[in-house]
Amino acid sequence: MAQMVDKLDVSAVRQRFFALQQGFTFFDAPGGSQVPDEVGDAIARTLREASANLGAVYETSHRVGRILEQAESGAAQFLGCEPHEVIFGPNMTSLNFTLSRTAGREFAAGDEILVSSLDHDGGVAPWLELAYDRDLVVRHIELLDDTTLDYADLESKLGPRTRVVAFAWASNAIGTVVDAARVCKLAHDAGALAWVDAVHYAAHEPIDVRQIDADVLICSPYKFCGPHLGMAYGRAELIERWRPYKARPAPSTPLGRRFETGTQPYELLAGFNATLDYLDSIGGFEAVVPYERSLGEQFIAGISDAVSV
Repeated sequence: MAQMVDKLDVSAVRQRFFALQQGFTFFDAPGGSQVPDEVGDAIARTLREASANLGAVYETSHRVGRILEQAESGAAQFLGCEPHEVIFGPNMTSLNFTLSRTAGREFAAGDEILVSSLDHDGGVAPWLELAYDRDLVVRHIELLDDTTLDYADLESKLGPRTRVVAFAWASNAIGTVVDAARVCKLAHDAGALAWVDAVHYAAHEPIDVRQIDADVLICSPYKFCGPHLGMAYGRAELIERWRPYKARPAPSTPLGRRFETGTQPYELLAGFNATLDYLDSIGGFEAVVPYERSLGEQFIAGISDAVSV
């Protein structure tokens, strides 16, 4: 463990954050993260040098095209999917509203959605509103006394009318981690979609959507030192048959862009690209995970010492 922790030069990392030079101590992970200076610089540079939109013949349009393609490629690597399965939006909640309504076109009155009692409201409210509009039923998966998900309760509530199992991979309130692969399999065995809120999880552990067999997964780069964005994965075989829930279903390719509404915030996508470069430069999750584990062990040891006094 010590050798892995040494891979992260914490003092050097701190120097890359203007926010950490102001005398504050930040404990705001559930509400987001601070941003390294190179991310802010990339955003500002794009506003100066690439204020344009896609599809034109001039250079600034070409620049934003390259920014978007790089963002899709980087997001695909981050999520473990293909670039055409990536969907960007203003934030997780907005993406969840749009995609839940896209999926909901196929649902009928009386169909059921299962959500977790660990979930953030952004993972529950879109389904409640859809249920109100379409006369669906939303049921909650309960928790055990130790705050872990009650998998037996989940199995008991799955049925022939279940269309979606929507759950948080990790709780942003209490930190509980769900066995995502297990939940996805249970959902699929019942003929339902596995719909993952990975907003909190994405900041702490690497993601592989193929490994857990998710159908839809949504997260937010601002949780892992990036700008305010929403980022989703949609299984190609699933989303290629969906009719986009938007003003105009164009462009039609790449696949993921069908579900994006309006002009994308190219400056924030440039910031996202800089975020991925930053994470790579500090060793990625191979460095971050053991360092976080060491902090957790220190915290638990301190609490234990305090309780025993």
